Amino acid sequence: MGNTQRELKPWFSLGAAGLELHNVPVPPPPPGADRSVSKPFRLLPLRGSVALRLISNRTAAGNLRLNHWMADLGLAERAEIEDPPRELWPFRQPADPAVGEAWTLTEALFTALRDTRAWQLTAERFRMGRRWQAHYVRDRLAQVVRELGIELVDPTHAFRAAETSRAKAYSRLDGHWNATGHRLAAQSLPPVALEALRTRSAR
Repeated sequence: MGNTQRELKPWFSLGAAGLELHNVPVPPPPPGADRSVSKPFRLLPLRGSVALRLISNRTAAGNLRLNHWMADLGLAERAEIEDPPRELWPFRQPADPAVGEAWTLTEALFTALRDTRAWQLTAERFRMGRRWQAHYVRDRLAQVVRELGIELVDPTHAFRAAETSRAKAYSRLDGHWNATGHRLAAQSLPPVALEALRTRSAR
């Protein structure tokens, strides 16, 4: 689900015979789609001010309440409330049928990764209600890998501790892990990896 662009990368579907790989080899991009070519960047002033434009864009992306307050003062363009994108649907209950299909495909992918021993392991903006909870995907993923006998590295508690301190683990711009988040995730790996090695050695 989400922002996967099937015409630009390989992707899987689940058919009667199991996982089916598509779009391999990946076709060349169409003319004019080369992202390595830099394009001129133009920032249109807001009310004659580039500073206001930058602040308006930043609050629209990261703080809607502040954006709307500034818009009421004429200091920003009011950002519209968007519908949650597809990549956020798994965090809502009851789940959309497409979410169930995505989990079925995810389980099939984890099964294939386990069998080959090659596996690895955002709400104010959209004004989500109580039906949307961050733990839904984590709980479902934990259930899937547990049933498949796969060890799950879950740094949730470390991330929550970081979020209550000054060492924030997520980017405030788009919700992805920042440098602290990546460090916490890496620190969660050794205990699980060592235990897996001990278990495998004891067999």
